[in-house]
Amino acid sequence: MRLRTIALFLYLILIGTTLESLQITAEENQAQRKYKIDELIELALEKNPSISSAISSIDIAKGELRAAKAYPNPDLELFLARGKSREGNNTDAEFGIALTQPIEWPLKRLYRRKTAEEEVKVTEFEKEAVKIELIFTTKQIYYSILLAKKDVEIAKQNLETSKTLLSIIERRVELGESRELDFIKSRVETLNFERGLIRAETNLGAVKSILNRFLGNSLEKDFDLEDELKSPSTIYALENLAQRVIDFNPQIKAQETDVKRAGFSLLEQRHLRVPDIFLQGFYEREIDRISTGGGIGISIPIWYQNQGGIQSARAEERRASFDLKFLEIEIGNRLEDEYKNYKIAFEQSKIFSGELLDRAKRSLEIAQFSYEQGEIGLLDVLDALRTYRDTLREYYQVLYEFYLSQIALERIAGGKI
Repeated sequence: MRLRTIALFLYLILIGTTLESLQITAEENQAQRKYKIDELIELALEKNPSISSAISSIDIAKGELRAAKAYPNPDLELFLARGKSREGNNTDAEFGIALTQPIEWPLKRLYRRKTAEEEVKVTEFEKEAVKIELIFTTKQIYYSILLAKKDVEIAKQNLETSKTLLSIIERRVELGESRELDFIKSRVETLNFERGLIRAETNLGAVKSILNRFLGNSLEKDFDLEDELKSPSTIYALENLAQRVIDFNPQIKAQETDVKRAGFSLLEQRHLRVPDIFLQGFYEREIDRISTGGGIGISIPIWYQNQGGIQSARAEERRASFDLKFLEIEIGNRLEDEYKNYKIAFEQSKIFSGELLDRAKRSLEIAQFSYEQGEIGLLDVLDALRTYRDTLREYYQVLYEFYLSQIALERIAGGKI
């Protein structure tokens, strides 16, 4: 019995250890997960409340459309009284019922419905604009993280190179081949690189936190990204982008639709001058007689013919047309300015990747070798190291600016091209 108890105890310990190891492994796998840009965009569209707000605006517009399609309700009138006969003193109950049905001028309902339909389209385009803005912001933070990762990588390489140089100087100082001052300078430079690495890692953590908050804290604590900044091979053509702006930019499409909506609203206001007809049927039971019948009524637009509503609608249509022209000019200017930055960043990335980086790297290697041979001083090596570091950082900064310009052009063009 005692042996069984011990065996059971050991068995439980084994199960607990196994489960704990599985949990640790799962947590490690979860912590090491790398995200692609498409996954982050999907999370942004799912978690960010802006989309829900845009959907609510669409629902409101659809509710107004439903109301615009409705026919006017009939009016029901009931009355009850106590009547006295004219020929005697008899009294009895009297009552009546009347039903009135407004008959609306058909064009009023038609243009009211068309106005509401265009309003629904406007809100749908506005939702698309919100979606594109979310995608842009997600990509913007995404590329900021990629740049911050490269800063950390460069800082680590600089620190490693500086430590290697420090060990060489330390050995040469011990052999009497270098001055103690060179060791102090190299040590100070190494400390600077250590601080630079700390700053780069802190900045990377801060940008990753911004992305996580933007996605509703739906990412793991120590998430990573799968991609990296790469040198582009081709660029978009300005003519294609300009055509896509006309065809797909949601702001322009929304404003064009708003011009149509204002036009239908003006037609609706004009037709409001036409009076509606009221059809009525009634039944009355009085003490001396019973009567049934019907009638027709119409409001006569003598004193007011909706001049104010027509004037306001006409001004609203003009304003919507002017806003469309201003928006087209503004977006056209933004497209041209952003394309200039985009093209400049592309050309600079080619210069860096094709010439400057190789030269800076070779200069650093030559400087390190020459210093080991005693041909140059420490300051020349440190200067070559700084030049290579700055060149590499500028290269990735140019790539970052290129991709920011690219996604800005995609936002203007109404989506990924």
